[in-house]
Amino acid sequence: VTPSPHHPLGAKGVAESPHVGSIPCFTSAVSDAFAHLGVTHMDMPHTAYRVWQQINELKIPDSEVSSNTQAMMQAAKDSFVPQVLDDPSIVASAVKKASDTIVESDDGMSVHKEFSIKAPADDGWTIIQDIPLLSECFPGGRVTEKQDDNNYIAVVEISVGPVTMRFNGKITIEKMDHSSRIIELTGSGQDSKGTSSAEMNLTAQIIATEQGFDLIGDSTFVVRGKLATFGGRMIGQVADQLLNQFGVRYENHVLAIGSDSEAEAARARLEQQPKSMNAFSFGFSLLINMVKSLFRRKK
Repeated sequence: VTPSPHHPLGAKGVAESPHVGSIPCFTSAVSDAFAHLGVTHMDMPHTAYRVWQQINELKIPDSEVSSNTQAMMQAAKDSFVPQVLDDPSIVASAVKKASDTIVESDDGMSVHKEFSIKAPADDGWTIIQDIPLLSECFPGGRVTEKQDDNNYIAVVEISVGPVTMRFNGKITIEKMDHSSRIIELTGSGQDSKGTSSAEMNLTAQIIATEQGFDLIGDSTFVVRGKLATFGGRMIGQVADQLLNQFGVRYENHVLAIGSDSEAEAARARLEQQPKSMNAFSFGFSLLINMVKSLFRRKK
């Protein structure tokens, strides 16, 4: 067999072959972690719930858990927004609430997100109505054409080193209630090679609070094609990360409406943010979030 000079492991292709070894390696690592307790087998997939289920069945007292592990478990339970290293628009002011949920079903994936923003609710509603500006809140997203007041053509670009992947799609305003500050959007898209597609339904509402307002969003995702082969857990983590970054960029656009020093700082962050999503830094953030969820106890 002649190793490929284009891959650090000498693997050929980008499909199944280069990734075959990762599953037994991960399985062996999980099994080895329980081997000293007499566990010889654990059914796949090794989800966070199954690992915690095994720990609970063994009734391991807290006294036998190392201090380092306890610290890691405690840190994993704390909700936080992982920072994308090369994206200065990601700041700690975007609060991810404990009520955020991701639920997978046969009909797709449902995501509930809430963000608290210290700004006037009217400013938040102004940004929500501006679809071209709102699309820029998604990493790598932008509107390329306005067909009419309710329909827009948009693209999302993801940069992986010198390679850029492009997804073409359409955004439609299904409903807009100014009195209740509620907007309903649908979106659909397909990658440039036609191998994957996705559909989304989103309902967003702005509720005024004493400190500013809450942005509450409920969305459903349906993914088809090659992208769906990554599995619901991975897609859910990706959706969670994208929406986290959306929340922060949206907050910066809202704050930028003002005229004080905070508005100037928000405008500076918007100017510095990448125009397309860098998959390497995004993947690092995604990895942190997946490790965090692995150690979160299911309540």
